[in-house]
Amino acid sequence: MEEPGKELRNLLQIYWEGLHRKIPCFGNTSYQFANAYWPEEQDPEAAIQKARNKAWNRYKQPEISENRDPYISLFYHGENPLQTTEFREWALRIWNPLLQNREERKSLE
Repeated sequence: MEEPGKELRNLLQIYWEGLHRKIPCFGNTSYQFANAYWPEEQDPEAAIQKARNKAWNRYKQPEISENRDPYISLFYHGENPLQTTEFREWALRIWNPLLQNREERKSLE
């Protein structure tokens, strides 16, 4: 990572903003989306579907689906935040620098 201080400031800014308003970014679901989207997929709908199946609405293990988290359910009142562009933007903003660094590190090995 060329500028870790810049990326840390970005994450701290996201954290601060999340203290003041709801940010539609859920740990596992946002990671699954960003991981599917970057770099090979580049199709947001396909990446959303993968994130939905792996984390948001897990059919084989529904008890650990993020959409069943009581706090998320309370916050979103039946809305589907995965369908918003805001979810996609936040997921990529948070995870892309980390995923890019992971790829750079793999290429060094």
